[in-house]
Amino acid sequence: MKKLWLGNLVISVTCFIFIGFILSSVKTFAFAFDESEAENVIDSYKNYEIINENQSYERVDDFSINEIGNIAVATNSYINFYNNNGEFLYGINIPTSSGAFAIEYTGIMLEIYEVRTNRFVVLNSENAKIMKAIKIQKNKYNYAEIKKIEESFRPAYKKTTEYTYFLNATLSEVSRMGSDGEKLIIYHMNDDANFLDFLSAIMIFFIAVVIIAYKMVSKIKTEHLQSKK
Repeated sequence: MKKLWLGNLVISVTCFIFIGFILSSVKTFAFAFDESEAENVIDSYKNYEIINENQSYERVDDFSINEIGNIAVATNSYINFYNNNGEFLYGINIPTSSGAFAIEYTGIMLEIYEVRTNRFVVLNSENAKIMKAIKIQKNKYNYAEIKKIEESFRPAYKKTTEYTYFLNATLSEVSRMGSDGEKLIIYHMNDDANFLDFLSAIMIFFIAVVIIAYKMVSKIKTEHLQSKK
């Protein structure tokens, strides 16, 4: 009778641990937000789609490596997925204009944190199905998590047991370096797009200088006229 009781106890404890493990694996995310006051915004997301063309016309927002070495590279409009040999697998379009995405890639699940809107989206990366989409409230706990994400956003490098992954200073290339020193380019921004991006930056800078100069001249003229009065 005692052995039967002990056997039932062991079975019960084992089941409890197993159920706890299953539940914790479902609820645990790399981005550890307090979701108790989160707003459900899943209805505002439409048209996440799998695309079969490697998109390389934008600078990198973030990148992440999952357990088997597959790599996700996020830009302003797309997330490209590559295998552990750096070969393009598929992509997902991002149907939002918020930009600035921090990502974490675990198994087949992709977590996306929209830095500017404080929205947290979880996708099944294999079919682009939205599993969760909430707006994070900036309470004390979440503020610390957000700060941690922003500090590690667009990292210069990430390390795994086998490789070191680098994001260059211009956010245009993600590469991988092994212990043998061999470099493998994972993502490289299209050179034409890179040049146009650079040209646009110069034009914006020039326009800003002209506007500032115009305001300074106008201010000097105004002060001069007032001094005459």
